[in-house]
Amino acid sequence: WEFFKACHQIFKECLEEQDNEQVSFSLRYLKEGRSYDDKQIKSFELGFFPDEDKFILLLTNAGYSKEKGKQLIEQYFLGILNINKYQKGYEETKNRITFTWFDSKGNIIGFSARKPTADDKAICRYLNNTGLSKADHLFNLTKEAEEKNIVIVEGQLDALAGTYFALPQEEMKNYHFVAISGNNISERQVA
Repeated sequence: WEFFKACHQIFKECLEEQDNEQVSFSLRYLKEGRSYDDKQIKSFELGFFPDEDKFILLLTNAGYSKEKGKQLIEQYFLGILNINKYQKGYEETKNRITFTWFDSKGNIIGFSARKPTADDKAICRYLNNTGLSKADHLFNLTKEAEEKNIVIVEGQLDALAGTYFALPQEEMKNYHFVAISGNNISERQVA
């Protein structure tokens, strides 16, 4: 999926924008609210979900026509865009932090966008792109998990952080963390 590869790169680059207050808000959540540093955030391959006009511009810069970029964004990300537009003025209510879902072969299969808040009452803290069914996959079940013991956790940040912190520890290097991305595990995830 060339389109998903382009989106992955765009999201990661958007999270590096130093002069964007919306990006700064999301980074403050990751650094102050979750205690991650720049090295960890980069290792997690997190990104930032831009507004629609900027998203189209960045896709155009990546080689897509404006019309094709708009069509693909609407096909895969309309739900996230609409919810972000509806939440005018309140950055903590917008799904901005992106997580890239990979399959066990390293192919990108989709994205989740998360609100930069620790508020457990926040409605729809995570949203997935159209076509990504979290009940059919385990987040972070990548090729790096082969031959390792799998640790199942609830959230995507938990899976990324667990894997990151387990790697340098001799007694933990044979563990890989995956997330069910919710509080229920499906039969498909078990399989």
